[in-house]
Amino acid sequence: MDKHHSKKAILKLTLITTSILLMHSNQVNAEEQELKNQEQSPVIANVAQQPSPSVTTNIVEKTSVTAASASNTAKEMGDTSVKNDKTEDELLEELSKNLDTSNLGADLEEEYPSKPETTNNKESNVVTNASTAIAQKVPSAYEEVKPESKSSLAVLDTSKITKLQAITQRGKGNVVAIIDTGFDINHDIFRLDSPKDDKHSFKTKAEFEELKAKHNITYGKWVNDKIVFAHNYANNTETVADIAAAMKDGYGSEAKNISHGTHVAGIFVGNSKRPAINGLLLEGAAPNAQVLLMRIPDKIDSDKFGEAYAKAITDAVNLGAKTINMSLGKTADSLIALNDKVKLALKLASEKGVAVVVAAGNEGAFGMDYSKPLSTNPDYGTVNSPAISEDTLSVASYESLKTISEVVETTIEGKLVKLPIVTSKPFDKGKAYDVVYANYGAKKDFEGKDFKGKLALIERGGGLDFMTKITHATNAGVVGIVIFNDQEKRGNFLIPYRELPVGVISKVDGERIKNTSSQLTFNQSFEVVDSQGGNRMLEQSSWGVTAEGAIKPDVTASGFEIYSSTYNNQYQTMSGTSMASPHVAGLMTMLQSHLAEKYKGMNLDSKKLLELSKNILMSSATALYSEEDKAFYSPRQQGAGVVDAEKAIQAQYYVTGNDGKAKINLKRVGDKFDITVTIHKLVEGVKELYYQANVATEQVNKGKFALKPQALLDTNWQKVILRDKETQVRFTIDASQFSQKLKEQMANGYFLEGFVRFKEAKDSNQELMSIPFVGFNGDFANLQALETPIYKTLSKGSFYYKPNDTTHKDQLEYNESAPFESNNYTALLTQSASWGYVDYVKNGGELELAPESPKRIILGTFENKVEDKTIHLLERDAANNPYFAISPNKDGNRDEITPQATFLRNVKDISAQVLDQNGNVIWQSKVLPSYRKNFHNNPKQSDGHYRMDALQWSGLDKDGKVVADGFYTYRLRYTPVAEGANSQESDFKVQVSTKSPNLPSRAQFDETNRTLSLAMPKESSYVPTYRLQLVLSHVVKDEEYGDETSYHYFHIDQEGKVTLPKTVKIGESEVAVDPKALTLVVEDKAGNFATVKLSDLLNKAVVSEKENAIVISNSFKYFDNLKKEPMFISKEGKVVNKNLEEITLVKPQTTVTTQSLSKEITKSGNEKVLTSTNNNSSRVAKIISPKHNGDSVNHTLPSTSDRATNGLFVGTLALLSSLLLYLKPKKTKNNSK
Repeated sequence: MDKHHSKKAILKLTLITTSILLMHSNQVNAEEQELKNQEQSPVIANVAQQPSPSVTTNIVEKTSVTAASASNTAKEMGDTSVKNDKTEDELLEELSKNLDTSNLGADLEEEYPSKPETTNNKESNVVTNASTAIAQKVPSAYEEVKPESKSSLAVLDTSKITKLQAITQRGKGNVVAIIDTGFDINHDIFRLDSPKDDKHSFKTKAEFEELKAKHNITYGKWVNDKIVFAHNYANNTETVADIAAAMKDGYGSEAKNISHGTHVAGIFVGNSKRPAINGLLLEGAAPNAQVLLMRIPDKIDSDKFGEAYAKAITDAVNLGAKTINMSLGKTADSLIALNDKVKLALKLASEKGVAVVVAAGNEGAFGMDYSKPLSTNPDYGTVNSPAISEDTLSVASYESLKTISEVVETTIEGKLVKLPIVTSKPFDKGKAYDVVYANYGAKKDFEGKDFKGKLALIERGGGLDFMTKITHATNAGVVGIVIFNDQEKRGNFLIPYRELPVGVISKVDGERIKNTSSQLTFNQSFEVVDSQGGNRMLEQSSWGVTAEGAIKPDVTASGFEIYSSTYNNQYQTMSGTSMASPHVAGLMTMLQSHLAEKYKGMNLDSKKLLELSKNILMSSATALYSEEDKAFYSPRQQGAGVVDAEKAIQAQYYVTGNDGKAKINLKRVGDKFDITVTIHKLVEGVKELYYQANVATEQVNKGKFALKPQALLDTNWQKVILRDKETQVRFTIDASQFSQKLKEQMANGYFLEGFVRFKEAKDSNQELMSIPFVGFNGDFANLQALETPIYKTLSKGSFYYKPNDTTHKDQLEYNESAPFESNNYTALLTQSASWGYVDYVKNGGELELAPESPKRIILGTFENKVEDKTIHLLERDAANNPYFAISPNKDGNRDEITPQATFLRNVKDISAQVLDQNGNVIWQSKVLPSYRKNFHNNPKQSDGHYRMDALQWSGLDKDGKVVADGFYTYRLRYTPVAEGANSQESDFKVQVSTKSPNLPSRAQFDETNRTLSLAMPKESSYVPTYRLQLVLSHVVKDEEYGDETSYHYFHIDQEGKVTLPKTVKIGESEVAVDPKALTLVVEDKAGNFATVKLSDLLNKAVVSEKENAIVISNSFKYFDNLKKEPMFISKEGKVVNKNLEEITLVKPQTTVTTQSLSKEITKSGNEKVLTSTNNNSSRVAKIISPKHNGDSVNHTLPSTSDRATNGLFVGTLALLSSLLLYLKPKKTKNNSK
């Protein structure tokens, strides 16, 4: 195996890379200078870091499959058939090449723009230069609306919020805050109703400046009466958007960042006075609220992220915000990992009565888009932080019954019908298009049909991704494409393709028109239509419970295909909890105002008012019911249910558990358990209500949670009479009849959950209020946190790792090119180095220029040649245990152990320790504070495993000394963050060996067939031999850059034989293979090497006992009179032939050199070595006694220097080495030294 790498090639690559870096540096400097110039003007411009939004893309139904499971795993929600359509990320990457999400925060929910739509097609309305956007004129906070225009809420009010708006003058008098990724402050949505006599209900600039001074806030820009504060906490400037950059790259980072924040702002406080392209005025939940716009960075894994939004929350509280909205966060986080400053800020908000409303997240459940969670792992929640905090109100998302959608007209069976559609760009207005059905859009589907100038109607699925379908259609000459869905209960979505219009319609509508000759006419009209999957939870909405076991999310609101504002006066649809959260934030803002006025006689302080508002909002929410499953959606998915503003303002009661919250966490329960509910009466007089408990659990399908509810039982309706302000009801749930079946399905425990629902009359179908409850039948706190190591599950795989085919069941590769996508399992890692690398470094070679490099492998695996391919197979001992062995001699080969882990749960206090055979701890790592569960295997969102370099063990004890050879236990320790959890451990038995393996005693080479045969050594009883190799080293002369050494390997089979070619190609050279020039290398399974020159083994005269004599071979060439016949040494010590006749030895005419006979070789078994003495004057052969390993065996290797593990450090060394080589003078005849 030739691993020749040219130093010249390395140098060229390094110099090219350096040039690119230098050019990039110049570009960065230029951009920074431009930023400085922009910041000197009053323009809302660029930021150093670009925050990432906390929502999914407009395409809610993700249908593509991962590469590892494309053949058998569908990524579509609840779909068991294979789908090869791309996810949103892939669509935006493939279809819109300028979209790059790699620099966004990996754990922020990402939300990509749907169809951008301007409010006016005239170019005069388009802002094309950020420097003029604000500098020319500060946007007005007031504008008169045209009388004939309708608002979006007037047309569709999913949360029944308009009555609350009327009561509170649409939020007037309130200041709210939005902490997000960027804002276009010039957008038409940032308006207030025209001031009249009550102008002073708005906070004035003077009042606001006084507040800032009081709290020592010296930053933040007053824009107008609507935007009273704008600040960028990422770079401490007043620039919260770079419109020019966003417009230059319409789907780039800045465009997405500004679009997200502006979209959220439109839902929360939008108050447009000009209609959008759909003819409606965008109206937010609290359109007359004044707003603080706070931009934060996106690097969520850094302290800067947490500190930035902690500061923003604190500032918002001090500046008088009634409500704060955050539509972003860190997925599957835990309170122990939450920044302390964030905790303090949230507590401050809670104490001051400020509602912090946070999107729950869009990561669904553990393994989203890859696989449903295993039924043995019920801790699969992924709710974001800070939504996990009880000092927040966290919001899930659902698809409402109705939506506002563009419609396309067609005629079916003589009747004019309008079909909802989502388009990537407008079709020609008023034009009637002919439509041709193209099945799934395969190439053959376009053959024999005329598509030129027409629309192609294509069905989703069929094993083809969208780009392939579009390409085939484009090649056929279409002017547009309409794709219809492949499932009935899936909403329409955007395919972001800009070269020609692409529309998406429902499966039902596609089936209706595919076999007709109808035309499609686009009038760019919008209507309220039925949602295809209406009244269902969105599976992307993040599940609870939290890692600690708390019930989250709290409530649900509409978050599918929400039409709102983006940058540059555009509008578009987006989906996700980011869209649901601001709707609830607006509702909470006005509800607090209403309740403060309604119950002013109760003398509620701000904190008590906030608690009352939360409890009424949650109690009045309506539990969402799945018609498909005939059960209520889990409280761990929908919280208390869908918010209903009308029920909230009419509420005469609310309900809480024992802790005063409108949810009941039962924690651990048995088959029978009690529920206690406190009913709070807000009106006078005796009242009576009826209540019922609906108990459910989860569906399981083929060993995995289906993420669907399974109804268990409904209690009878019971009457309760309310005489006092508080009344408790207590009842028992008996689920023992389901116990056996559920334990079979969910061996580690299961949730028993549901709602206690109330109504005013026994025969009424109208739910008055409800409260969710969640209990766990089992030990939730101590569920397994670390996935079982792959060594025990290799045959069936792990959650993210699929086993190999039956040919190589024990194959286990570590993929260096995609380490965080392919190697997703729990295992121990080490480094494997070839003899060439060890020899090169031992002889003073530079690490960066070594012809071969160490590579990371799974400990216990070894290279095997299979069908001309080199693969790694897991090898086991006689007891079926993997060979976990290391040799800590710093040669780069199996020197250390590094754990990698797939965590099923959030853990804390992670450490490693090593114990000797007596159980004594001889080494302890540092303690790592926490790790999140590996909820995803997409590196853009979450790694499928963690490589824990901080827990690496290099075979040293507490004092830094190499431990003695022997067996040790490497132990991983960790504790689930769940309340009441105990520490857990995973042990690995590891052998440490620094003893070199045995070498062969002799070798024979047959010149005829060039076959080498070795007398194989006796197997070590300590560590088995791994492999024997012959190594040919070859030096390439290079006068310019210096000589370069390469290595070629000949693998010796188990019988000790190998056939050597006459030549091999190394680099560009054809090199002769001379057996005398080869080195024999023996390596054991611990990584120890032993070497000997092959010439030494070929030159030995080896004797062995046979019958009454000892046979001698290869000795005749040293004596002139001997024939090539077997010779023996008798018991008397005489040299005899096979007839025991003495043979006279005549010394040779030529000298027998000490090089050939002077060395002593190890005795093996009964073998002895015939050698000459070191004295040239006495060349008589003699028998020598058995001895220990001789000088010719190289058993001990010098230590190499520590390998550079830091990428920057290695890169710097490579650059310096390249420069030194470049500056090295060329060798000449006059200067050859």
